[in-house]
Amino acid sequence: MEKLGFCFPLPANSTALHKTFSYLAHDFLKDQPPTPSIVTEVKKCFENLSSIIISAEDFSRLKVSQIQILKDELHRLIPSNTTLQFKVIILLREYMSRYYSLFVEAMKTGDQRKEKGISFSRYFMYSFDEVQYWSQMDTLLLAQNYGKVFGKENLILIDYDGVNAAKLDITYVFVCKILNVFCEELESLNNQSVKKDRYNKRLPVTYLQLTYLIKFYVTSHGYQICGFNHAFISDNIRYYHNQSIYLPILRSNLTLLHNYSHALDSRIRQEFHSNILYGNEAAVHKVIDEFFVEEIDEQSFYNDYHWTKFQHSEYERLR
Repeated sequence: MEKLGFCFPLPANSTALHKTFSYLAHDFLKDQPPTPSIVTEVKKCFENLSSIIISAEDFSRLKVSQIQILKDELHRLIPSNTTLQFKVIILLREYMSRYYSLFVEAMKTGDQRKEKGISFSRYFMYSFDEVQYWSQMDTLLLAQNYGKVFGKENLILIDYDGVNAAKLDITYVFVCKILNVFCEELESLNNQSVKKDRYNKRLPVTYLQLTYLIKFYVTSHGYQICGFNHAFISDNIRYYHNQSIYLPILRSNLTLLHNYSHALDSRIRQEFHSNILYGNEAAVHKVIDEFFVEEIDEQSFYNDYHWTKFQHSEYERLR
């Protein structure tokens, strides 16, 4: 990126690309001044290069007042005779796929919300009232907030499913179509290989659910002596592969969520139609209509003969 004239600053003594601006976003969320080391890195960018890429997930959580502070801080970091030009890039992703992805990520990282229910549907309903958390899923509000500060004309919404339908790669769209970098190699690559439709019908969370249920069972019954090590996880995997056909699976298309997703997508496209890149409403509707989830029925799982048999075999091995 630097060879192409773009700076994406690294945190000091680290190669974790996304961390620099994650810290910056956290500073704004806490209404505190930017961390000095981050300010230093950003200043270096403006000294050496004409363009800077500022990116972090938590920028989606900023309020309008905090977004304004972000803009003001950027103005302070550049020489007085320089004029800043902004492009605000927002990934417009189909609502249900996005929230389901967040659910899977929460299960992987141990989000406390999952203690309220392992299934996606229960997790979803418990999260519904958590306004700050829920607002991260409202792309319409996100676009409106940044539009108020940076100007609606400076917003670009990349339609994720539209990009897939066009057989393009999201990196290609960002670098070539938005940053206007010459992309002959990427262009050739996209022309040679037609990508499969990556519609997110469902994600394989059965193993995550199974692991959590086992951990929940052990801890809720006070069996603290059963520590969870790599061998235990391996056994879970073995159990999952051997017994998955017996797992009590519930399948749902969550009709209420389908309707909400259609309505939200329609509102975004109505207000920001001219800002959407590769907008493809038909592709998005296809994703929404084909979305379903598979969840483990917890009560049936605990009463299942194969689960009981697995418990006894684990007990004998541990003993």
